[in-house]
Amino acid sequence: MQNIGFAAGSLIKGRWTVVKKIGQGAFGEIFSGKNIINNEQIAIKVEKVDTKKQVLRLEVAVLKKLQLCPYVCRFITCGRHNDYNYMVMELLGENLSELRRRQLDGKFSLGSTLKLGVQMIQSLQAVHDLGYLHRDVKPSNFAIGLNPSKRNITYLIDFGLARRFVLASGEVRPARDSTGFRGTARYASINSHLSKDLGRRDDLWSIFYVLIEFAEGQLPWRKLKDKDQIGEMKQKYNTPELVKDLPPQFSQFMKHLKSLNYEDRPNYVFLQTLLNDCYASLGLSETTPFDWEIQLNGGASSSSTNQQQQQQQQQRNLNQSGLNNSSARLMASPSTIEVEASGKSTQLNNSNNNNNNKVENDSSPHPQIIRRNSESNSQIANSSESDNKGSGGGSWNQKSSSPRHKDKNNLQDDAGEGSQKHLKASNNNNYNSNNTNHHNNMNGGSSSNQPIDKVELSHQQQKSSTTKCCSTSKCSVM
Repeated sequence: MQNIGFAAGSLIKGRWTVVKKIGQGAFGEIFSGKNIINNEQIAIKVEKVDTKKQVLRLEVAVLKKLQLCPYVCRFITCGRHNDYNYMVMELLGENLSELRRRQLDGKFSLGSTLKLGVQMIQSLQAVHDLGYLHRDVKPSNFAIGLNPSKRNITYLIDFGLARRFVLASGEVRPARDSTGFRGTARYASINSHLSKDLGRRDDLWSIFYVLIEFAEGQLPWRKLKDKDQIGEMKQKYNTPELVKDLPPQFSQFMKHLKSLNYEDRPNYVFLQTLLNDCYASLGLSETTPFDWEIQLNGGASSSSTNQQQQQQQQQRNLNQSGLNNSSARLMASPSTIEVEASGKSTQLNNSNNNNNNKVENDSSPHPQIIRRNSESNSQIANSSESDNKGSGGGSWNQKSSSPRHKDKNNLQDDAGEGSQKHLKASNNNNYNSNNTNHHNNMNGGSSSNQPIDKVELSHQQQKSSTTKCCSTSKCSVM
């Protein structure tokens, strides 16, 4: 990579300066960089143009469709540089895997775990309500803003395995008989281990496992590396025994997930309320800082003591309250095994990081939780977008022009839970794209080998183009 124009100091398209490589994986590499026009810090993902599995092209297509969602990484532009495709995103802060490992005993306090759970559920609800599944939910795919005012907000990143799960009519796609494994073995749902088609419930199963790891510092299968063995152990622990040392809300969380079928819409409000009630029982307020904020303010010497004191106080409050206080709400809202059916890794680098009663789907307003800038997230298939595999994305070389991009927040993508940096979220009301360019450029069509200035859509073209994708079988966006 160093010899093809992505060395430190290289200039891409006369605008983006490469600073340094911050990650590497099977699909390509990721660099930090800077916009020389406004000095904005950015992240640049790259992959070779002759890569058999065009993961980056898929991610671009999905990200463009999700720019209305304020909780996903912000897409800036994409194009070609020498023999590489690249995607530019806004640089963000640390991912949650890194932050957890820095904490006392390698775990978050229960209060921070609950607040993070609410934010992560909100992020996934927004993505689901736009018609997509993430399919690789894990701590390293959530990151905080780098701007001091955004370090208490998490953003969902890395959509290399995302898939549209609704038809143009808004109905859920019929489940496929067998799909192969998708995700990261430590956090993937049992359905993924069984090669079943994944639904919204499966993203939330991953959230459930993540929250257990946050609160306890580990999962029972943490030492296993074989994905089949991990799947077997998950089935063994698919009982309340898995959360016996956690508040009872975790058992209720699990019970709801087990009640869901493939096509069911999870009750996001119910799950958030469970976490909110548990948080309230700890006697914490919306101003209670996250563990990493305590470290930042208190310094390294006192961070462990502060966190330990906070955890002890939370446990005392928990014991005293009996977990019955529901009056408050959060007002401020691995060894990974990277396996896919095709055998490709979808991560940036190799990681060292290591009941049956249904609750009715929510129809009530969402509770006020961490994101005050949250507007209605329920915009799923009403956009009349086709579910055909490439509805999301448009031209490979399409820029983002959202006014929300004025926020210069930063984020760290670690598709391998380590040290990569990534991007931020945005409200792009012009994410829809031109069908012809989409199929030519995202699916190996006649335009796919053209340089950026030959195939890039203008902002006006984006606004006027239809969101409905044609039904060609070549459409590569899943």
